[in-house]
This record gives sequence, C-alpha cells and structure tokens, in this order.
Amino acid sequence: MVMMSDHDYEVEAIEAVKIAYPDSTNWQIRYVLPGFYDGALVVVAMWSGEEYRGQVNVYFDEGNRPTVFAMTEDLAKALGARRPREKWELILQYFLSVNGVSSAVAILITITICLMVIFGRTEVPEILANALTMILGFYFGTKASKK
Repeated sequence: MVMMSDHDYEVEAIEAVKIAYPDSTNWQIRYVLPGFYDGALVVVAMWSGEEYRGQVNVYFDEGNRPTVFAMTEDLAKALGARRPREKWELILQYFLSVNGVSSAVAILITITICLMVIFGRTEVPEILANALTMILGFYFGTKASKK
C-alpha cells in the first residue's frame, strides 16, 4: 500500500463526505490516523449552513479507497469482519513487490559473490559486480525517495 500524506487524506475524505452528504456545506477535519487497520481513518465534522450535523468516519483501505461511515458502530462492524492477514501472506506480498524482488535478487547475487570468493575464485565477474551495484543502487534509491 502506498501511504498518502495527511493532507491528501484530508482532501480525499472531504470529497467523499461531499458525495455522501451533498447537503453539507462546511467541513472540518477532526483528526487523521494513518496506519489504522492497514489503511487510514479520518474523522470529519460537517455543517449545513450554521447547523452542526455531526461527524463521520472516513476509512481508507489498502488501496486508498474511501468509505464513509456515519455511525462508529458501522465502522467497527466493517473492520471486525475483515480477516486478519497471515504472516506468510504479508511475506509473499512483500517479495512480490518491486522492493521484495530487488532485495531477493541482491541477496542471491551477494551470496553468489561470497561463495565464489570462499571457494577460491579471486576475481568476481564484472557482470555480477555491475548487477549487484545497480540493484543495490535501485533498492536504496527507492528507499531514500520514500522518505
């Protein structure tokens, strides 16, 4: 899942509330909770003119799709019905992502180079050294760009 910024969650949550409650005219973000049940939760207060209408919960799932819940009980029921992910599913999801594949390839190439040196080959083929350098550069470059 690609995490959005708090500001992006706020903007998307207000848009979702506008669609769900077209008669509301003013909105205020009460709080944003990123990382809530593998998604994010945004609580939005709303008004129609001067009349306070209450607050709603906007939950963003793993795909950053918003769902508006008028009642906290409905949000709790929806999240309670979700099946928790198994450890193997999380590991498989990571290894099937771009970073997981580059990590696995980098580890395999590193092990290959280490075994070659241990078993007497003093020269590492240039293609392996270049591949390792490129993969590590990509891996750490994507990590740095996320921060």
